[in-house]
Amino acid sequence: MPPHLRPLISHYLGSRVAVEVAGQWLPVQSALPLTGSPLHVITGWNPGFLRPGRARNDAANATVHEALTAAGGEIWPALGGDPTGSHVEHSWAVAGVAESTVCEIGAAHDQCAIFRVQPGLLTVIGCAERWQVSRPDP
Repeated sequence: MPPHLRPLISHYLGSRVAVEVAGQWLPVQSALPLTGSPLHVITGWNPGFLRPGRARNDAANATVHEALTAAGGEIWPALGGDPTGSHVEHSWAVAGVAESTVCEIGAAHDQCAIFRVQPGLLTVIGCAERWQVSRPDP
């Protein structure tokens, strides 16, 4: 794990993710039976240590969605945030796109990491710098 990213990675590992499937918001682990596994989660919001504001975040997230659409697969709206819900970022959950492609999209949008979600496990994966850390996700 890159030392300069430790604060971000710690934050990412504490994240909670929800996915909107068929008009209903579900915790990501509850969504997996409906979306398939693994599910990757990516955002255009707040790249790295930057905090560009809502308008730029939304525009970047729309660009990420366009890139995911071009890559194929199935895409669902997602929300990622801290365990208290005081900070939430609009994101995308995608199935059927190679992890390397999702990482490339993340790197192209200055994102440090994406999430891979599998039953019982959330893994944070570096986009430009190759590293990964996991935690149980019941």
